[in-house]
Amino acid sequence: MNHRMLAGTFLFLIALTGAARGRAQADESTQSPGAISAPSSASAHRIISKDPEYVKLLTAPLKDDFVRTYSQGYRDKSAEIDAKVADISDATLRNKARADEWGNVPQKDQDRFTYEADVALRDARISFSRKHRDAWLDVGRVTYIEDEKSLVVKSYSTAPIDAHLRVPMSAANMKQIYDLFRLFTGPEIDRQAHEYVFKSGADSPCSRNPDWCFQIKRDEIEQNFRSDRIVVIAQGDLEQNKIEGYLLVDYDTEAILSEPVLQNLNLTSLAWRFKIPPVPTRPYEPEPVQAPVQPVPVPGRHEVVVATIAPTEAAPIEQPPAEKPPARIQIPPDVIAAAIISRTSPQYPPRARAAHVHGDVVLHAVIDKEGKVSGIQVLSGDDLLVQAAVDAVLQWRYKPILIESEPTEVDTTITITFSLIE
Repeated sequence: MNHRMLAGTFLFLIALTGAARGRAQADESTQSPGAISAPSSASAHRIISKDPEYVKLLTAPLKDDFVRTYSQGYRDKSAEIDAKVADISDATLRNKARADEWGNVPQKDQDRFTYEADVALRDARISFSRKHRDAWLDVGRVTYIEDEKSLVVKSYSTAPIDAHLRVPMSAANMKQIYDLFRLFTGPEIDRQAHEYVFKSGADSPCSRNPDWCFQIKRDEIEQNFRSDRIVVIAQGDLEQNKIEGYLLVDYDTEAILSEPVLQNLNLTSLAWRFKIPPVPTRPYEPEPVQAPVQPVPVPGRHEVVVATIAPTEAAPIEQPPAEKPPARIQIPPDVIAAAIISRTSPQYPPRARAAHVHGDVVLHAVIDKEGKVSGIQVLSGDDLLVQAAVDAVLQWRYKPILIESEPTEVDTTITITFSLIE
């Protein structure tokens, strides 16, 4: 590609990225034959990692810092607790009092703070992505491997995409890219090289051969500039995690250095660091389940039998033992399943998997008034699978079951299926 063709390609890229088409055509018409067009800079902060809001959203804070940043409910509760302990002058006692206050915050409120934070972070990332649909998603800096005639891209930690790219590139095309890059970095490179020669000591090699020293230093500085500033950027949709093409640009000025290279791309791996999280699961539903009243005897207990006696008979009525508790309400599995607010999946036992054991484990479970599993009886299932099923179900949580508007302890049947088919 000669210089005239390179200039035309570059002007097309300017039009592609939003520069005024008329002005680009006017510039082309005034160029002398064989001249190389100077790269044009994009709008300020178009590379997305330069935006401070992006950097904040890329990696969420951890633990308390996360809910403090994104949950208004947490911040309100924190302010309330701080006000309670503000009169305690001793710092150690004040911190202990604050910790005690936080220890008294119900778990459902703490779960709500985490849920609020998850929702707020998700909404913030969606809003940012939609406001920056035209931004460039930087991928990484490039290294040219001359023997392989290819560019290798190394991703860096603040880029939204973690990718390993290899782009075929001839030495002639790479030289043209370097020539474009030199058009706007040359003055600064020369200044730094002259400054180095000027500051060299009287007995240094630079004092005896300044021109030679200047050229050596200039080449070194230019190589460093290339390594630091020539980057691959992606064009695409940050919200949908889609990529439409790649360009080479100068990171500092955001000037385009190459035509789109998607058609020549060899993508070995790609992962997104900046992702929209899934919709969080609400931790608590305030409306408890109104369960149908179906009194059924608990397995393993004696039934309470009340005989119906004709008026003319004097047969006694059988009475239950005084110490026997009343029968619980039996809730059908499909009804109780709708009340689950937290479910832990069982871990497939390694011994069972190795022995190709699979099937159902059927459990009789007691759900207490707070929605916790307070008792389990194994009704059926392979011995290699039973313990894993019990361990998982004991961690399940349900909405309180109301019978006549009162939280009630109930029974149900839970079936856990273990399958070797992934």
